[in-house]
Formats: sequence, C-alpha cells, structure tokens
Amino acid sequence: MRNTLKLAVCLCLIAAGSLACNPKSDEPKPSGLKNMAPPSIQEALQEGLDVEPNNTFLQATDISLTNDAMQWSGNLTPGDIDIWRIKAKAGTIADIEVIPDGDYNIIADFAASASEQERYYYDVQGAGKSEHLPNIRLTPQGIFLTVRGHLKEDSEPQQYRITIRRIETYDENSITEGEINDTRESATVVTNANQVKGTLYPAGDVDYYRIPLSAPGSLSFSTPDAAVEIAIESRDKVIWSSISNHPQLVKSDILTPDLQDVYVRIKSLEDIREAKPYQFSLALLEKVPDEIEPNNTIDKAQTIQGETQTLEFSLLDDADVDIFKVVLDPNRLYSVRLTGPQPGQAKLQGLTADGNVRTDALAEDMVICDTAVTQPDALWLKVLPGAAPWPLNYRIAIDALDADKVEKEPNQSPEQATVIQAGSTMYGHIFPAGDVDLYRIELPEYPTVEGPVGTLKVDIAGGYVAQLQLKLQDSAGYEISQLNNEQYSKPMHLAFDAPNGIYHLAVSGTGDNCLKPYALTVTFEPNEAAIASLTAQPAPGVQQPAPNAQQPAPNAQQAAPNPQQPAPNPQQPAPNPQQPAPNTQLQPEKAADIPIDALIEAAQKPAPSADKPAPAEDEDAF
Repeated sequence: MRNTLKLAVCLCLIAAGSLACNPKSDEPKPSGLKNMAPPSIQEALQEGLDVEPNNTFLQATDISLTNDAMQWSGNLTPGDIDIWRIKAKAGTIADIEVIPDGDYNIIADFAASASEQERYYYDVQGAGKSEHLPNIRLTPQGIFLTVRGHLKEDSEPQQYRITIRRIETYDENSITEGEINDTRESATVVTNANQVKGTLYPAGDVDYYRIPLSAPGSLSFSTPDAAVEIAIESRDKVIWSSISNHPQLVKSDILTPDLQDVYVRIKSLEDIREAKPYQFSLALLEKVPDEIEPNNTIDKAQTIQGETQTLEFSLLDDADVDIFKVVLDPNRLYSVRLTGPQPGQAKLQGLTADGNVRTDALAEDMVICDTAVTQPDALWLKVLPGAAPWPLNYRIAIDALDADKVEKEPNQSPEQATVIQAGSTMYGHIFPAGDVDLYRIELPEYPTVEGPVGTLKVDIAGGYVAQLQLKLQDSAGYEISQLNNEQYSKPMHLAFDAPNGIYHLAVSGTGDNCLKPYALTVTFEPNEAAIASLTAQPAPGVQQPAPNAQQPAPNAQQAAPNPQQPAPNPQQPAPNPQQPAPNTQLQPEKAADIPIDALIEAAQKPAPSADKPAPAEDEDAF
C-alpha cells in the first residue's frame, strides 16, 4: 500500500512539474497538455521483471512504452547491474524515474546507443531517494538504461521500480527538449515553434537547440531559479550571450537570417540538485524595428549578422549615437556605407573591440573602405549625428571582397606598390579623395631578346563609380603611356609593346567607388622572339624561364658538348691545369642518382668559363 501511494504521488508530480496534485477527478483536464493529469494506476501501469543475465548491452531486457505511463520492476544484488532497452515510437519524449524500494543509494544512467562513451549518469539524490531522468528522447531502436545500487557485499537482494511517463502535447507551436542534446550534432530542432520547454539537470547539463531562421526575429527566455548561461551561436561564434541566476525574462538582440542555422545553448553553472525547468520563445518579425535602445556604449552594442543588411535604424536626436557589432567572415575586406542621410547629416566610424576609434580604417563622412574585422571576428561601427532634422532614419550597406584580391593600402609609392601578376585581377578603390593606387607589374624575363618581348595589356571593367586616369611608368619612373576616362563606369584598355623590365601602373581619379570597386586585369602576350628564346642557352646570372617542350633535358648543355659551339680559338690559352674536372655526377648516366632540385639548380648556374663571353653568333643560334 505504501509503495502504491508513493508511486501515485510520484507520477502526479512528474506529470504536473512543479504543480501540486489535484485529487478532484471530476474536474475537466486542461486542453493544452494531453497528460497534465495522470491516468489511474490500474489503467496506466504494467509490471514486468528484469530478465537475468542483463548486465551488458547485448543482454539488455527489452521493454516498450505502449501506454502513456508504465512501470517495470527489477532486483539488484551486490555488484549486479541491470540494463534495460526502452523502445517507443519516433518522436517520443518521456520522463524516467528509478525508485529504490529500500534505504539504499541507486544510480541510473542512460545511453542513446550501445556505447560506453555516450553514457549520462544520474547519481544525485542519495540513499532511499529516486533518481529522475527528465525529457529523455526515446526511439524505435531503443535507448539503454542502466541501474546500479550501492550495496554491501553481505546485503540482501534489493528491489527497485522504473516508471516511464510520456510527455506529449497537442499544441503544434510547442516543442519539448529531448535528451541527449548536449552538442550541436544532437541539438533539438526548433521549426516554426512559438515556445520551447526544457529542463536543466543534473549539474553541468548543456542543452542545444538548432533554429533554421527564416526571417528576422528575437528570442525571449524565461530563466530558471539557478545560475545559467544562455548563448546564441552562428558560424561557430557566439553572437549574443547572457548570464542569469534567478527567474527572469531575458530578450536577445534582433537576429537576421543567414546561410547558417542559429544555435541556442543553455548551460547550468551550479550544482543543481533538482530539475530546473525553463522556457524560451521565438518571435519572427514582419518588419525589423529601429535598433534596440540603448546601444550607445560598446557593452550595449547591437549585434547584427552577415553582409546583406536591410535593417532600419535611426538617430533620435543630436545627442544619440548608435554602436553595432557586425559578425562577419575574418578572411574578407569590407566596405560600409550609411544610406539615407545626406552628406553632413551623419558620420560613420570604425571602432576597436574596446571602443576606441580605429586609426587603420579608411573612413570619410558616411563611408568606411577596405577594412578588416577585429577580434572576435566582428566589425564594430559607430554612427554619430550631424546637422539634421530628428529622428534621422538610415540603413547600413556592406560590401565584401576576398582580402587577397584587393589592393593593399597605402600604395602610393613604388616601395608600397601592390604587386599584380600577369593574368590576374585585382580590385581597387579611389578613396578617399585624392587617392592614388600604384601597382607593380613584373614581366617574365627574356634576357637574350633585344627590344619588346611582348604586349602588356591593362584592362578595367565597367561598373565602377569614378572618372579614372591610368599612367604606365617604367622602373625609372618615366611615363610610357596614359589613358583618361571622362565617363563613369566606362571600360578602359591600354596596350604597350614592352621590353624586359618592371613597370608601375598608377590609377587615380575623382568620384567615390568604395562600394563599387574597379576591377583591374593585367595580361601579357610574349612575341615570337621571346618564345624562341626559351630554347636558347641562358646567359650567366639569369634564371631560365619555365621549361619548354623544345628545351633539352636539365644539365644536357653542361654535360654534353654543344655541337653549335665554334672551334676553340687557337690564340686562347690552354686550359688551367688547376681547374677541376667537370662534375661527373652531372653526367647523363648518373642523372637518375641526383635529386631533381639539384639538377634544376645546376642547370641555372653559369657556364664553367665565366671569364669568356659567349660568341655573338650564339644569340642567333635558333
């Protein structure tokens, strides 16, 4: 009788959470929850016993939750463990309680699969008290529940009971947490749900939720009576967090949709001895409101995500400032502009993570150009008022480029010039006013060719917003060619028959193309003489171009006699007897024993007779 009453009280408490049991059976049940009031003991419980041996996952006693509430019995002897495999239909969330029928300490743990490394232990309450496993996610394949007891060697067999109660609702806008959800991979998925119900238990519990955000919105949390941390993550970074140590309502920043899902992480920060329920809800917005005030300090900055922004903000008066933390990819460079206000009505600044104005950011009035994010992977922005009617509405426009494809500022001198390789494209901005971008162009060397070695071409695609001027200079700074464009966004083309050497291209102009950069492409087409020189013997001290199909094998010109070499000059002195013999390791028959790097290095060395200039006719040998 004592056990029956105890079980009835237990089931009632599990069903109602923190609510007291209602003994009036004739009162109507709430329509929101299917199982707010428990069924009678006779209708709900079915008893069964564990089947020994069942101390391994393979020997586990199979049980199935077919009713809303069920019970099974087992016995423990000293050193004994019982493993149960609990099955239920997909999507079932249940509360499990392991109740000792005696004054001994019982331990429960469960695993989602037959793996010792994925077991979650519940050993909190002590001797004579039951262990509660809330919000367990059951599956048709079954989860594994292990029951142990702290029993002395001479103890008599002890009985225990397992009660399982299904948690289920008819409300389509409510979702219940399902353990195990301690990682992103096992996160409880939240789809179109207005309310999420979860429980933190035991100490150190972590609950993850995955939200495929489809529209701008915010999250509101009803925190438990315990110390907890709440965090929202995106792209492996925390974009919002809060710590609470008492029941309260906490609201997150406005979240905007991104290519990545948003994750909510709730973690207990103290040694909790009983289940701590919490709730949170997602509110999607048809229209994003003005920024969340106050946001005038670095610690109250509003967090926004991603490059594409359609959020509307406003300066309320001439004393209002707005500070934003924009979460962005650290591998890109960003240009930011305020849209809406007229020049002089507002000012945009880049900040460091501690709130100081960035000195490395190119900024002018309402524009910041080619700036990188600061730690932790965020761009900090500050909007200040100017002379304008209030309130002043504005938006933030953000454009991004890969960092390795953007000119490197400052680059107004040959020493600072941005190197651009032939065949590549670089993006640049004429910003701020008076800016000059200088590029260094290094052509392939053809040392045996006199005069032009090919055609150097410079192209700028249309679409930029500026009037550009191009000046091509040689390595000495003399201007070779110039091209002016008096129209905005017009494509530009410059071509030059270039001799060997290094060239500089200066790009200047008027306008503002910070958000629409110009795209500069440099190409080089070698002429016939340059192509033919690839098969010629390299001159001393000059590195040979890339191998050509017509070029002899490495070291062939050094090891074997040159058939086109003229006969020795009879007036030439005899060979120096002290000069070492040719390196026999470079003979063709030994080439296979030499590393390829050594062969290439040897092929690029000067000819042995460094004091004798090569005969003039060698240059025309091919």
